[in-house]
Amino acid sequence: MKKIFTIAAIAFMGLALFSGCTKSDSTPSYSMKASIGGASFSTSNCFAASTGTFVEIEGLGGTLTAPTYPYVTLWLLNYAKTTGTFAIDSTMATNYAQIVTGATSFKIAKSGSITITSVSPNIVGTFSFTAIDGTAVTGGTFTAKSY
Repeated sequence: MKKIFTIAAIAFMGLALFSGCTKSDSTPSYSMKASIGGASFSTSNCFAASTGTFVEIEGLGGTLTAPTYPYVTLWLLNYAKTTGTFAIDSTMATNYAQIVTGATSFKIAKSGSITITSVSPNIVGTFSFTAIDGTAVTGGTFTAKSY
């Protein structure tokens, strides 16, 4: 009788252990979306790279070695890993943005803003800007994987 009770107890604990564990589909989604000159832009390859006091947020189409153009790059210099709204200007001395249109071509933003709404565990926010040539980037959103 003691053996049956022990086997039943082990079986019950095993059943409770495995039935209580379900795989969660909480895989984060990293993305960047915007309208670039009226054309829809969307990528699921968005990351934030930080070194020292700056952060680069990039919505890269394709891969680092084979990107799909155009894509958007946002830079916050003197960034303290905090939420807030940051003005973009064309001097590239503080905060700037660009539309990368080819391997060696890009359009620098002359004005706009980047708003960071969350910094943990990922960098989340919005952006809009106008490039020097007049190309408008509107309705920008991102959820960037932090490195």
